[in-house]
Amino acid sequence: MWLMLFTHYLFGYVGTAICSIGLVLALCSVYIFTRRQMRSAVATYLAGLSISDSCLLSLGLVIAINSSIPPEKQSELFYSSHLHKYLFPYVYACIIWFQFTSVWVTIGFAVDRWFAIKWPMLHYTYSSKRAW
Repeated sequence: MWLMLFTHYLFGYVGTAICSIGLVLALCSVYIFTRRQMRSAVATYLAGLSISDSCLLSLGLVIAINSSIPPEKQSELFYSSHLHKYLFPYVYACIIWFQFTSVWVTIGFAVDRWFAIKWPMLHYTYSSKRAW
């Protein structure tokens, strides 16, 4: 019983707080990197990464709020409901999708930076087109 309470507090309350704070900060990053003054290849990659992380954190917040239901209030009725049965398989799949998206945006950013170091003159010609 203590393990259920530990996971309830850890994933429920701590996870909800971390996802909420992270979502606010990720949305601030999206706002900053999509401003007109931030039109560059670096800002494009960072905006894409921030958007992916915002989506990931919003879906993680759904899972954390679901985990914040106390163990004594959970019942078979809740887990057999239409919401849980049809929503949560898609939420988990989307979470994995946004995790992969974050990784591939980071890889694209690293390749772009490598290209800028290897061929600096050619990079400035094609960097904004490739980032978009």
